[in-house]
Amino acid sequence: KVLNSLLDNNLRIGLYQNITSIRLYSLLSSTASPTLSPMITPNLHGVFLGGGARRHSRLSASSASSASQHSSVLGRAIKSTAIMRTLFCGIASTVSASRLSANFAHAKAIRGPLTSRRSNSTTTAAAASVLPFDVVSGTAVIPHPAKADKGGEDACFAGVRDDGATIVGVADGVGGWAELGVDPARFSRLLMFNAEEVMRTRKTLLPIDLVESLRDAWVKARAERGSSTACVCAIGDEVTEAFPPARALTCANLGDSGFVLIRDGEVVALSESQQHNFNFPYQLGSDPGSDTPDQADQYMINMRAGDVLVVGTDGLFDNVYNEEIVSLVKEASQVGSVSPDKLAEAIASFASFKAD
Repeated sequence: KVLNSLLDNNLRIGLYQNITSIRLYSLLSSTASPTLSPMITPNLHGVFLGGGARRHSRLSASSASSASQHSSVLGRAIKSTAIMRTLFCGIASTVSASRLSANFAHAKAIRGPLTSRRSNSTTTAAAASVLPFDVVSGTAVIPHPAKADKGGEDACFAGVRDDGATIVGVADGVGGWAELGVDPARFSRLLMFNAEEVMRTRKTLLPIDLVESLRDAWVKARAERGSSTACVCAIGDEVTEAFPPARALTCANLGDSGFVLIRDGEVVALSESQQHNFNFPYQLGSDPGSDTPDQADQYMINMRAGDVLVVGTDGLFDNVYNEEIVSLVKEASQVGSVSPDKLAEAIASFASFKAD
């Protein structure tokens, strides 16, 4: 059904193993909204995706131990019984290549004590003279059929602040909580709701600021039982007090969500997955032994015209190779006018198809 709904002669992307190609249909070939076209040329700036994990998800040891007081589940790290291939959320942004110039340091994960992180962030974010560019975005949601009535277990947000900065976040609710009668989506959604609220009013959006935004969001979300991975990003529209490193991407990632940055048909930067053990990602949770936002990896990346940023949870990256994402974006650039909604939906549909 997915293939039939995507079938068309305009776009093909290679699949692994014995599947040679899949042709994406009206999602990428239908007429784009007048306010969004043309979208795909060298001007595509970003696609943000959030998806539920295909594999089982494991609670933190402390979460499971605490939860054992409320159920018959053993007080240890546990896996969910239901395989998740839940929510895929998409956002795409475009820029005008003729209006963009930037000169920032190469992508680098900033680790170490909090004080050194702030110092490194400030050094990397040396101000540059750049011209602003326009950002347009769209979304797509494809929940797992078994969880469609609740919209899946993941959460995401994206928007543009009053000062022009673009903000985005994805969170993967840990499915193991379902065994304890807890809806895994409630925590992830509350976390992202709080994160967006904080990031919209944050004075600056350097990597350390995103970590502190996650901390504020997490503190508020802990009233709800559950746990979640999280990845939040920001892109400044121009040099402002809120975002001195204009045209730089900043991110904070905790767990096995993350991002891939594609430039000129190649992956030039990507986040690292944080795992305690196999299938046991770092996670922000309601219990005392939860991981903390301070453990998030921080990134600042030079953005150029034509870059494509893909942000998602492991529901995307577990099912789609980076090379396949690159192939899809490259082929999409040859189709012509494509709305960001359609591109996001196409990538989400592809991940959903491969998860089956």
